[in-house]
Amino acid sequence: MGKHSQAVYQLGYSVMMGSEDKTKRDSLKSETGINTGTFAETASFGDLVILSVKGSAAEKVVKSLAGVITGKTVIDTTNPIARQASGKRGAAILHQSR
Repeated sequence: MGKHSQAVYQLGYSVMMGSEDKTKRDSLKSETGINTGTFAETASFGDLVILSVKGSAAEKVVKSLAGVITGKTVIDTTNPIARQASGKRGAAILHQSR
């Protein structure tokens, strides 16, 4: 989880990962040292949004963030063959350059 986030974070960018599951957010922060928030908090944080959710959850997540991501660059790395919408994978957000 969070391979995109970790790679960009290691390059010196400010990054935030999102999940709607607080336990998952706490675990991600503990494992990676990267700040976490809800999807809305995370999308608000970033200038660039990397969407990395299960394919079946992507439409729901994007619709819920429509007002927040309007005008931002969104890179969609969604796997479109996932079977169940869980919304538990996070969106990685890049905030600013070094």
